[in-house]
Amino acid sequence: MHGIHLVELLLFVSLSGTRLIPIRVAGGFLAYAYIFSMPFLQSLREKGKLETKTFSTLEVVFVYYVWLIFFLTYLPRVQGKLPLAGGTFGEHVALLGWTSTMLGMKLAGLIQFKSKKS
Repeated sequence: MHGIHLVELLLFVSLSGTRLIPIRVAGGFLAYAYIFSMPFLQSLREKGKLETKTFSTLEVVFVYYVWLIFFLTYLPRVQGKLPLAGGTFGEHVALLGWTSTMLGMKLAGLIQFKSKKS
């Protein structure tokens, strides 16, 4: 699914003539690199070539980084900084709210897990 989304995104940018913002592209590139590398890293872990603790750390960083990218995708849309972005203001607010809620729940779960572990 992520590969399909990336192809659609690249086609849109190519066909629409949208001007890319380098720092946003870099952040998204890293997110996609993480997304596409995780199955490979999991395979290494299952074969015993990557320590479980190392994989777990990479997985936590991956999850929070990708959710941060989701958040940073919708924040400028709600702020009106990306007027050509598709969707309505209400849709952007709802998606930013959903993303913020999910990120908050993940952070709360991490904090709770760490406090139980201590």
